[in-house]
Amino acid sequence: MTPRQHLTEVNQEEVSALGAAVMAHVAAGTHATAAEAAVAMSSPGTTSEPDPQTASVYAELADLQAELYPALHPIFEAQHAFAMRHPLS
Repeated sequence: MTPRQHLTEVNQEEVSALGAAVMAHVAAGTHATAAEAAVAMSSPGTTSEPDPQTASVYAELADLQAELYPALHPIFEAQHAFAMRHPLS
């Protein structure tokens, strides 16, 4: 489990649209990388720091989350097989 690092919000309301625009600029050659485009096209907002008092709580939760996907994998496989046998269209 990686300890939480500082987190800086982006001052954009539509971050999904911003992400699409970033990728479009990379595809068009305006910027060489997504990181370069993101820096040029966004403005940083508030930065928050990890709360050491709650780190152990989040670490415990992260451990549970890490077990979730492997535990559900057989069910996901069964759902996929079902969907292949019974397509919606």
